[in-house]
Amino acid sequence: MRGVRVFLLIFGACALAALVLALVLRPFVARLLEGAGDAARREGARTSAEAKRFALWHGQAECLPEAFRRLAACDGFWCQASAPDFAKRCLHGARPSPNLCDEVPRSLALAAIWPAQKCLGVSASPPVCRRIYGELVMACSKP
Repeated sequence: MRGVRVFLLIFGACALAALVLALVLRPFVARLLEGAGDAARREGARTSAEAKRFALWHGQAECLPEAFRRLAACDGFWCQASAPDFAKRCLHGARPSPNLCDEVPRSLALAAIWPAQKCLGVSASPPVCRRIYGELVMACSKP
């Protein structure tokens, strides 16, 4: 019985310490997350504007090479996260390229694995590469 009391006493003290710590750190964590959200919004707006400017003077076939060029030139989290968004916005705003979707599989099952296959020969982060090629799959699936 004494062991249970000691356990409950230690457990209660730990729970109280965790609660106090959470209350003390809450304002700092909120400020940190708010700053990250602002940075993400700014980066998203910048990427969107750059993609629109690029798309004005280029065809869709030039969007993925440009997204990969930008990805190769970057070294930070935000530019890696924004490369697929650049590809998406560029593909939607650029002049249509007649043969853009020729190699993209029409089958849903094949289209799901196609980006991973394409990324085998690309020297980019595999998840980011798959997202970039995934944007092409999505653009080609629209009528």
